Amino acid sequence: MDLAVGQVNEPAEEEPRLLQRRAPVRSTAENEVYVARNQSLAVLFKRIRRLFDREGHREVMIHGMGASITKAIYVAQDVLMHYGERLSLETHHGTVDVVDDVMGEYESTVEQRRVSSLTLHLRLTESEAGVAGVASRTRTPSLINLISKPD
Repeated sequence: MDLAVGQVNEPAEEEPRLLQRRAPVRSTAENEVYVARNQSLAVLFKRIRRLFDREGHREVMIHGMGASITKAIYVAQDVLMHYGERLSLETHHGTVDVVDDVMGEYESTVEQRRVSSLTLHLRLTESEAGVAGVASRTRTPSLINLISKPD
């Protein structure tokens, strides 16, 4: 690296910084499931099944933000395939304001940003017998099978 006389090799302007993301404010309802990137689909699926089958909830809300939206969609698809015609789905999308704490070497700041969010509202529908969950289990075909079948 050649430096001309009088030039000073200046360090890069950006100093190393630690980004700490605050958890967004969440509801504490028992029938709401928040999806994180590090959770497995099997654990989420079991939790949602437990809410419907053992704890008797008639509706469950699945929340996903940012990178976890696709995982929320996958787990909702699995639950819908498991329960078949006994569940209905309603979706809501939007954006959420989140706050990040940025800690530099000498000072710390707060940055606010917007993140996409998706809420999948699953509801048990009344079965033919009039009682949810009593009807025989019918499985809906896979979305891939529906798409690939010729008409």
